[in-house]
Amino acid sequence: MDFTPAALRADLRGARTAPGYLYSAAELINHAADLSAAGAIRVHDNERRWRVFHDRVVQISLPQ
Repeated sequence: MDFTPAALRADLRGARTAPGYLYSAAELINHAADLSAAGAIRVHDNERRWRVFHDRVVQISLPQ
């Protein structure tokens, strides 16, 4: 898809498909951002759990 001003003007005079492509691309980027944010939340939530787990494993594996 050519998004230069001249190509967009030509599309407006013709088939007018550019707005649909732009909307679809925006929806895809928005969904990807949502998935990325959800993944970051999961990583953040699990970070403390893994740190606590690691500390407990170290504690019980130390010779006494």
